[in-house]
Amino acid sequence: MIGTMRRAFLFLALCTAGCGALLGIEPGSPELEGDDGSTGVVEASTSNDGAIDAITAEDSGDAGLPTDSGPTGIPCLGAQLDAFFCDGFESTALSPAWTPILIGNGATFATTTQYFAQGARGGLSRFSPMPDNGTARLAWKRPGGSGPIAFQFALYVMSDPWSVGQDVPVAALRGGANAVQVYFVPDGNDANGTLQLRFQIGPATPAFSLGASKLNAWQCIELVHDGANLTTYVGSALAGTAPVPVAFDTAEIGFDWPYTGNPGAAKAFAYDNVAIGPARLGCVAN
Repeated sequence: MIGTMRRAFLFLALCTAGCGALLGIEPGSPELEGDDGSTGVVEASTSNDGAIDAITAEDSGDAGLPTDSGPTGIPCLGAQLDAFFCDGFESTALSPAWTPILIGNGATFATTTQYFAQGARGGLSRFSPMPDNGTARLAWKRPGGSGPIAFQFALYVMSDPWSVGQDVPVAALRGGANAVQVYFVPDGNDANGTLQLRFQIGPATPAFSLGASKLNAWQCIELVHDGANLTTYVGSALAGTAPVPVAFDTAEIGFDWPYTGNPGAAKAFAYDNVAIGPARLGCVAN
């Protein structure tokens, strides 16, 4: 009996030093668990119909990249683009990436099923009734502050009586007190007129025409600023280039009404297909 116990104690003492190697277990190795099939990769998800509405680079997993290196690409209006933000206004509510700027009685900016370039919704900037000196805009801030920016949007000018001299800004790039604005310039015949680029920057820069506005139709406008020059496209056509040695950090859509109010009138512009990135994207439509 005593001999048997001595042999057992001897076996335990030897096993403390060497049994792990005999059993195939390395000292300090964690215990292996059953394979649960996971790969450690987090997969992206989409809505049930596969549609993607407003999306930012942060939403798509590009957050954390140096801003000016450009995002790696996000789903954007049916394409994969190196963009910071895209919005097709397909939700009933506006994207939280927008900051509404609504001044004056009757000023609204909301999504609509009545006007859209693609999908089932667009955005509508509207005054009803017309106020004195009103604003119905949305503003988007560039991540990381000012820097190179390309800003495109689709604009719809709807039939409505306009008078000569009722020029209104319909979109802008801003940085502090500096701004470059796209203006609708009516000719007094229904809502026919032209689009014009106007500059509010330190160096005096003359405005230039972007051509005729389309009545009851969509057209894409893209402003591309590389930090030194601003290049403008209407659709795929180059509209003009001007030296703009200032920095921008904000893109805006919507319009201002800097005139006398009219309680019996209403005016509106529709928007769709907003895409904003660090370099030219090329109009995705129109």
